[in-house]
Amino acid sequence: MTKKRSTGFGSDPSPRPPGEGVSRGGKTGAAAQSIVQRAEEFLTANGLTGGIQKDLFTNPSKDARGFMARLSGTEKNELIKHISQKGRGQ
Repeated sequence: MTKKRSTGFGSDPSPRPPGEGVSRGGKTGAAAQSIVQRAEEFLTANGLTGGIQKDLFTNPSKDARGFMARLSGTEKNELIKHISQKGRGQ
């Protein structure tokens, strides 16, 4: 009997809470806003007050790293876009 080897692609052993699934595809507009809101809600729920850039990118806690790991590349890009817009006085 051969052991089934996991390649690591498409096999996610960690069960996700509902609403935290990996979403794919280019999301803009309302969906983009929701990822920023989700990030802010996550920070407040965990008592992190440094803001999205500091707490998720610059110096993430263990929880924040887990949160970022659950995001798709598109969602991370939306957060980065949001941060860079804030820096321009918006």
